[in-house]
Amino acid sequence: MELLYSLLLGLVQGLTEFLPVSSSGHLLLVGRIIGYKPTVAFEIVAHLGTLAAVAIAYRTRLKETVVRPLSKPSLVLVLSTAVTAVLVLLFEDTLRATFDGSLLPFAFAATAVLIVLSSLVKPRAGREIGFFEGFIVGVSQAAAVVPGLSRSGTTISAARFCGVDSERSADFSFMLSVPIIVVSALGELIRHFDEFAGQNILCLAIVFFASFVSGFFAIKLVMKAVRKGGFHIFAIYLGVLSVLLFLNDFFFHLI
Repeated sequence: MELLYSLLLGLVQGLTEFLPVSSSGHLLLVGRIIGYKPTVAFEIVAHLGTLAAVAIAYRTRLKETVVRPLSKPSLVLVLSTAVTAVLVLLFEDTLRATFDGSLLPFAFAATAVLIVLSSLVKPRAGREIGFFEGFIVGVSQAAAVVPGLSRSGTTISAARFCGVDSERSADFSFMLSVPIIVVSALGELIRHFDEFAGQNILCLAIVFFASFVSGFFAIKLVMKAVRKGGFHIFAIYLGVLSVLLFLNDFFFHLI
């Protein structure tokens, strides 16, 4: 059963890390439904799987960023990551208080609203991600630590609010996921290294592979939706999900 749970949650992590629907929110929700809480070791390995997925999908651009660390795109990535890191550290206690999932219906609904509203903003011709846009996206990424607020959904929406077109916004969001996943994974690894002792290696391998494959697929799916103007479908999904959760939390109490 543990192997099956590892496969399921690895797939959920990979898909929802890049689809604008919130990976942390869906992991909490799926864990609640199946009655299984993933360990910190599982979460770290799952994030490493999605890191591998985006690193391969954006290998050319990442190579350019490493080779040209003082270029404007590289510095904007650094700025966005730094803004996120500082805000998360400043408001860590407040953000961690939301990890129980009590805000899931509200956060899913908020993500849906952001996606819809940002889709109404007309992009400005030639507008790229500069330092101002990078700062705004960094702030939105910090807010997305709250389970249910999608990291990709909020960062893409934030860039679109600044007048950046959908494709550039999505590209920047995915590129930005690399440093933030590395920083958060290293931090969790240092704080919880002892939790890897006694872990089932096969389960961790399944988690990594499942999150890698599904994460790579999710990146391609989002970019296809962005190019074809189908990004709103994720808002519809989140809207329905939030309504169901509201009904469950306030009336039915099934999960």
